[in-house]
Amino acid sequence: MNEESRLKRFIALLLSVSALVSAENQLIYDQYFSPYAAGEDWITVHDGFSYWEDQIYSDKARYSRKPSNGFVRFGLLFFIWGPLNELMVTTNHEVFGHGYRIRTLGSDKVSLGGYSVHAPFPYGLGGGSTSYATKPGLSISDEIAIAAGGVEADMVFANRIRMHWIGNNSISANMSSLYWQSALDLSIYLLLFTDEWTVPFENGHDMAAYQYWLNTAYPQDPISQSSLRSIGWTNLADPFIYYSLYEWFYYIVTGKSIKVPMIPLTKELGYLPAAKANITPFGPEFYFDNLFRYQSHPIYAYIRYGHNTPNNYWGFGIEYPHVLKLPYVTLGFTADFWKQPHYRPNSVEAFLANETIGDLDPANNRTRYGGAASLISHIYWKENTSTSLFAQLGWKSAGYQPGYPLGAKAILRGGLAFAF
Repeated sequence: MNEESRLKRFIALLLSVSALVSAENQLIYDQYFSPYAAGEDWITVHDGFSYWEDQIYSDKARYSRKPSNGFVRFGLLFFIWGPLNELMVTTNHEVFGHGYRIRTLGSDKVSLGGYSVHAPFPYGLGGGSTSYATKPGLSISDEIAIAAGGVEADMVFANRIRMHWIGNNSISANMSSLYWQSALDLSIYLLLFTDEWTVPFENGHDMAAYQYWLNTAYPQDPISQSSLRSIGWTNLADPFIYYSLYEWFYYIVTGKSIKVPMIPLTKELGYLPAAKANITPFGPEFYFDNLFRYQSHPIYAYIRYGHNTPNNYWGFGIEYPHVLKLPYVTLGFTADFWKQPHYRPNSVEAFLANETIGDLDPANNRTRYGGAASLISHIYWKENTSTSLFAQLGWKSAGYQPGYPLGAKAILRGGLAFAF
């Protein structure tokens, strides 16, 4: 069975779970099984499992403050939800991170070998891997994007969880470790990036591969291991990490969920700032995130900036899924704009054979402008129903945008939305 068949079976499983979901969720499909579609689908599966727990666990026991009930809640979080969340994050990292980048690059550049996902803590040591074989068409920038794809996918996943929580105005204890593991995936990788992981061809460490290929592409001022590690601290400037940790302990004691604390700008508009780091095909970058809740709907806007000799690069964007409500239809949009360097087109295989990057086209030192825009719609069969068809249509120019192909592509996503 090929990878596409396995992923289609996975989507079918998600559809079967969705019938049991009791919160607002979406099941989305797109051409390459992107981190955006996967993030929404993981949340739906997770909420489906939570629904099953609710059917077994009575409200009287759930909200009891007796120590015995607290121990039960701790046991569920530690022995059931913790391992499940780690398994989801690892699978997302491998299949919808590295695997996504491989799928979008195409079989003429790279071929997928397979995935390995190990038993999560406390039933194993956790972790996973993705194997692949390069072909002559694979460029050094492509290789960098594959190395960064895992942590990129978990960054996208974490943002989908934030948007879900803001929309529901509730932090889920069952999802708390799912969030911080996703949001801190890059930080954990970087903080554990020590001298023993410096040879990417021997140990398969994502950050070792990223540093190696980035310095190969931009040898003027090689980025050091300590410089890479230092950016990992940026991701701690995210209030949702602390909300999720607080909710984990609060739920054990009370059995209840907290609402999402936000800064009230108006009666209907709440706001939260956050910061994070990411790694791109041309170097690290930093985000200033702006999260809003307007009339119970989430809005996400960001500014990003990075520098890696000889390049400066930046961008900004917004996601506003519910701008306009009409009979039978709601409309929203996404818009992104960036200035970035061109990709390094030099062949990986040629470099490995000759141990030299070869001549760099001066054109590749120039920067370029690009962007992406899409229309989001929910189409309802009748008014006052909670089930709708989801569609997202748009276009992206060539350039790096997390969770999107590197080249110019149409944005085509579809699926179902539920709000039981």
